[in-house]
Amino acid sequence: MFPCAQIDAALAASGTTGDEPQGSGHEAALIIDGRALTFALAELLAPVLLRVGLRCKAVVCCRVSPLQKAQVTTLVRSHGRITLAIGDGANDVGMIQRAHIGKLAYVQLQHLRCCLTTRFCSRVL
Repeated sequence: MFPCAQIDAALAASGTTGDEPQGSGHEAALIIDGRALTFALAELLAPVLLRVGLRCKAVVCCRVSPLQKAQVTTLVRSHGRITLAIGDGANDVGMIQRAHIGKLAYVQLQHLRCCLTTRFCSRVL
């Protein structure tokens, strides 16, 4: 079993518990790329990723695959949080479909295709 207690202790020591009011000075962000996310989304580590991510003010996933986008959205949604996905093309459809609210920021035929696959879609000009 992964040492979640050690991660909780490290976050508590940094003052990042997720319960602080905004502006308290205890703010953290998680930035993770696709390669690291491959390991973090594994069955053993996914709960740890979620636990750390929920304690952060911001989570940035960069250079990730369309499947990873959808997996992260599913992971957060499974914890009972409301999810919003904003995408700009067909590679974001999986993520948008799994989110509670999906927004497509693209203005062409691809917009129509993506809107047909989502429950809620709006267009940004």
